[in-house]
Amino acid sequence: MAENIAHDRRAMIDYRDVPSVLILADSEAGAERARHSAEKAGCRVSGAACPEAWIERLDRQAGVDAVVVEIDRHHGAMLECLLERLD
Repeated sequence: MAENIAHDRRAMIDYRDVPSVLILADSEAGAERARHSAEKAGCRVSGAACPEAWIERLDRQAGVDAVVVEIDRHHGAMLECLLERLD
């Protein structure tokens, strides 16, 4: 699953001058739902990451207008760490 999100995130990147969204999802379906929601809201997707790369991806993000977290299950300490970092 992680490999598919990694591949899909490159295809999802958009460089228009509109609000940007970073997607953090734990499934391909979740990443697609978030991408679709961002597009419907007129935003561009600046990147996406799977659970194993959430924190590292946030550390690399230069700037973003919003972060969409789309999860289908609890990830224990990893999710708690992400929520702390986002706060």
